[in-house]
Formats: sequence, C-alpha cells, structure tokens
Amino acid sequence: MELISTPLRRWPSLETAETAVTKKKRCLMIGAGGMARGWIRRFFPSFAERSEIVALVDVDEVTLHEQGHFLDLPKEAR
Repeated sequence: MELISTPLRRWPSLETAETAVTKKKRCLMIGAGGMARGWIRRFFPSFAERSEIVALVDVDEVTLHEQGHFLDLPKEAR
C-alpha cells in the first residue's frame, strides 16, 4: 500500500495574514447603552485604527443618537 503525502494547509500565506491584520474590520454594533456605551467611549478609540463601526442599532432613540454622534455616524447608519 502506497501512502500519498500531501502537506496540510493549516495557516494562510504570509501575504494573506498581513492583509488580514492591516485591513480595517467593518462592524455593525447592536446595542449602544449600558456596557456598549462604556465600550464605545473607553475601548473603541484604542481599536479605531483596526476597526470601523459602520452602523449602530438600539431600541432607545436618545442613546442611539448620543452614541451615533460620538462615533460620527451619519443618521442613515443609526
């Protein structure tokens, strides 16, 4: 019995990995109050160079407006 050896491709190529790291991730944020408010205000600015919130949804219109304004999202993205 002859075994055919084929290398398993477990890791993306270096070029693909670099692109994945340098390309900004686009995010939809569901929820803008409570813990999300803290995340938006305290943590998101540290990740702004790697991620972008493109839309925000919340059931509370006041919270949605406040956080959308903080993130500089256009009204159609809220």
